[in-house]
Amino acid sequence: PSVEGPTAPPIEDPVAPPFQQALSGLPFGVALHDASLRYVYVNDALAAINGHAVAAHAGRAVEDILPAPVAAEVRALLTTALETGVAVPRVRVRGRTMHD
Repeated sequence: PSVEGPTAPPIEDPVAPPFQQALSGLPFGVALHDASLRYVYVNDALAAINGHAVAAHAGRAVEDILPAPVAAEVRALLTTALETGVAVPRVRVRGRTMHD
């Protein structure tokens, strides 16, 4: 399956169905982004934290989903990871979203 944003070209879903099932049930948020930092996948927990449906994230930029201060912090972390090739595990971003 593929997902599409309002003006974004289609993105192939990188998470195979069995893994989606496993990730969707985790009690913490998980997101995958493309190189333009558009959401490609979010699990149910992150969708609830962000206050938007899972499907509403698809193809949208971080700034389209998160409030400005939180989006800026997330974008900085993700940009650094892309530029350095070093993953940033266990990220904890503090701030308000649509839902605490």
